[in-house]
Amino acid sequence: MTINNTNRPVSFLHALKQKGHIPSLSYGYQAGAAYRYNKTAGSLVLGGYDRSRRSNDTVTIPSATDVIVGVQSITAKLRGGSITVLNPGILAVLDTAVPELWLPHNVCDQIASVLNLTYHNDTERYTLTDAAHNALQSLNGSLEFRIGRDIHIDPAITVNIPYRAFDLQASYPIFNTTTRYFPLRKTTNKTGYALGRVFLQEAYLVVDWERDEFELSQAVFSDPMPEPEIITIQPNNDLTDTATKQGSAPNMSSGSIAGVVLGVLLFLATLAACWWLWRRKRRQEEQDKHQDTFRVLHGHGKQGPAELPLQVRIELENARNPRPEMYVPPKPHEMGAFNGENVRFEVWAPPVFYEMGDMSGKEVGGYRPDPDLMRKM
Repeated sequence: MTINNTNRPVSFLHALKQKGHIPSLSYGYQAGAAYRYNKTAGSLVLGGYDRSRRSNDTVTIPSATDVIVGVQSITAKLRGGSITVLNPGILAVLDTAVPELWLPHNVCDQIASVLNLTYHNDTERYTLTDAAHNALQSLNGSLEFRIGRDIHIDPAITVNIPYRAFDLQASYPIFNTTTRYFPLRKTTNKTGYALGRVFLQEAYLVVDWERDEFELSQAVFSDPMPEPEIITIQPNNDLTDTATKQGSAPNMSSGSIAGVVLGVLLFLATLAACWWLWRRKRRQEEQDKHQDTFRVLHGHGKQGPAELPLQVRIELENARNPRPEMYVPPKPHEMGAFNGENVRFEVWAPPVFYEMGDMSGKEVGGYRPDPDLMRKM
């Protein structure tokens, strides 16, 4: 692991190239056309393209981030006439993730007016009746796209999309019943203009990410379809050489990298030491606080005896004589005190009996305690 490593995920194409499955970060794609002959299948070639699926009339467009084209114009064509529905042009992305065309509101309304489409607010989609469908088929309707690298710059190519490519049906959850609809959507977001898979049914796309460019051309169909002619797109050696030179540049030598790594480690170690010292100081403060409290409670501190703060007393509700936190057993007494006065008591001694004489002066028999017994008590 080096300081130049990152945690960015590797794309599917990068993974295939790193494992040697494809020669370069490139691909060729055509969405297929179920309405052509015997349902022509799509085509996807990784690391190259199929030359048999595209025409020779191509346009090369530079792009470093996304596959964006300049849609210079869109023309609706019917038998014997045509109407321009887009002018001036717009920038749109070639998006294989969506099936529809996403165009400005006014362009969609123009197309709907020419092709006799009906817009449904609930589903935000255009539908057409069976009568309109039959008319478009008989008139050989189509939409013609003028595509270039920008909305004004040549060279540019023409991609013609027949009505059959737009003849789709949808049911639940879009519609309650099976309904014919036209894959055209409105958007007010200028960065959301897109030509989806319905466009790529009739266009062939070649993308070369290593050279930051892509090519677009009209797709070619025949019955039967020709044998595939796979063309390999070689890796960009200039890109590889540049990366190698940058890796061995003097300002990023092994010593420089080691110094950077060492500096990072020292910084992390210093940060950890500061945290440990702060934590240790905090723990010591907490221990001192608890020790002071212990000394005061046990009478070892400098402070005199005192009750704990009022807010920490624990008393029974409505008790007249609250019990403190530290329980002190009551002093035993032989007899309870009366009215709060202290009463003294003598140590218990056995009773002493005395003889009493009678009226005649004679002794009356009685009990005299045994002196030895008294000494034992």
